[in-house]
Amino acid sequence: MRNWLADIPNLCVPGVPSVQPQNSAILDECSGVPAGVPEHLSGTPGTLGGIPARNDNVLKSNAEHSEHLEHLKKSVQAPISEAQAKALLRDWHCHLSAVDPLAPPSGWCPRYWRLLVDDAQWLYEFHASYAVRNGWSDRCLFAVREGMPRLGSLADMLEGSRDLKLVGGRAYWTILGVPHRINVGAGDGSGAVLLWEVGK
Repeated sequence: MRNWLADIPNLCVPGVPSVQPQNSAILDECSGVPAGVPEHLSGTPGTLGGIPARNDNVLKSNAEHSEHLEHLKKSVQAPISEAQAKALLRDWHCHLSAVDPLAPPSGWCPRYWRLLVDDAQWLYEFHASYAVRNGWSDRCLFAVREGMPRLGSLADMLEGSRDLKLVGGRAYWTILGVPHRINVGAGDGSGAVLLWEVGK
């Protein structure tokens, strides 16, 4: 039987007779990659041609990151009872019906405010019952960021679209033929306030 170990070049086991140890690699100070080693073009870890190219953007964007099922599950609220759902829907209806689309708060563009309120009221009318039973909170649906249009929650992103589909904790719609998609919780973060709390 052939000794297959003898066929492997540069086995490099320090301290073993007749096998020469290799010198330690010198790392490049900036990249942390051994000097002289070319970057992978494919960027696939674990291949034999060297070391994967560095990717300084270690974290994905929030949208990409939240696509993973485990993150989606964490952002979705626990199921609520029918009585809780009805109470929340009544509360949302009360708040939204009190918002005047023709009276924008100070600093808000009248045209944008009117569309925002219209989108929020349409979202409530046609999707709130499903949304509240599938983990969408008031902040997931109706939060906005003052001075930052289209960076709030779902109502703030619709821009008049009326082909919205909610599938569990995900929302799908198009704007001028361009598909959009978010997960529950998108836009609900630092600086976000509920639509009916703007200017108060």
